[in-house]
Amino acid sequence: MRIAFCISSMGPGGAERVVSIMANYWADVGHDIHIITLSAKDALSVYPLHNSISLVNLDLAEDSPSISDKLLNNIKRIRFVRKALLSIAPDIALSFMDTMNVSTLLAVQGTGIPVIVSEHCHPVQFPIAQGWKQLRQIMYRKAGAVIVLGEDIRQWFADNIATRRLEILFNPVLPCPDTGPRSETTQRIIVAVGRLAEEKQFDKLIQAFAIVASAHAQWSLNIFGEGPDRRVLETLIHDLKMEERIFLRGWVPNISKELKKSDIFAMSSRSEAFPAALCEAMACGLPAVSFDCPSGPAEIIREKIDGILVPPNDVKGLAAGMKNLMTDPKMRREFGLKAAEVADRLSIEATMNRWGKLIEEIRG
Repeated sequence: MRIAFCISSMGPGGAERVVSIMANYWADVGHDIHIITLSAKDALSVYPLHNSISLVNLDLAEDSPSISDKLLNNIKRIRFVRKALLSIAPDIALSFMDTMNVSTLLAVQGTGIPVIVSEHCHPVQFPIAQGWKQLRQIMYRKAGAVIVLGEDIRQWFADNIATRRLEILFNPVLPCPDTGPRSETTQRIIVAVGRLAEEKQFDKLIQAFAIVASAHAQWSLNIFGEGPDRRVLETLIHDLKMEERIFLRGWVPNISKELKKSDIFAMSSRSEAFPAALCEAMACGLPAVSFDCPSGPAEIIREKIDGILVPPNDVKGLAAGMKNLMTDPKMRREFGLKAAEVADRLSIEATMNRWGKLIEEIRG
């Protein structure tokens, strides 16, 4: 098949990572894959892409200073997405993320190109502007299918937006790549991964670690990612006198290498759709401790089998969960062995087979 992916960019992010995995898988088996983005012409994917994949950057990601500019730029984006899709003439278009989904559905009107749209955020926790919300209400019923990443999100769409077909399809999880044996040291590491932004609530994770840090001098906390809250988090670390124990490591292209150096994965998000970082960490054999936030962690972590769930926003509970794993090497080892099973439970082969069957049914 000829498949076109539509997404705002191929920069760092969960949806972008999923697009790269899906695109590479299908390119490997011989499909003709194109990825359309709004990024600058010379922008590259931060995730490796198969050399046969065509990356089409439309150079339409500029900011809009006024409402009229926003309207004109959105019309321009829809027109250029339409032109790109007509040029590619795909058998199916797969669009990712809310506003890009609406734009793609508007772009294909009258072309006969079937579209499947995929939502990667919880609409309640991450609302879009009113105009986009109204357009989504209208346009999603024109999609061949709407894909969501969890039961909470599915229920919200079932209650609020008319669709032809609504499906839960979890993202594929890759086995942890072999990054070599871990060097044995007395130092122990808790790791967290995500955008340094309010929704990830790394301030709560930092506070939780600070509660237990003094009694566990061999442990440190590494947070990987970049974002607007870096300075706020740096200030918090300074105020807690944790500069020698908590580190903001920035974004790295090969997070698996860092995960393999770590002992526990911690997640403090306000909400998730499908936490890819959690899955990657568990696939690398890390036991997890996480807020049981809306949609995501409870569908992945098997409580007291491969991880620990604590009530949302409960900083003391998160600290206690980390302490339980920090002080019990046997639990860490047993949970870690079970955690790695996520790569079998949500294997790329099983996930992509479901995608393939869905596409066949939509095209049929």
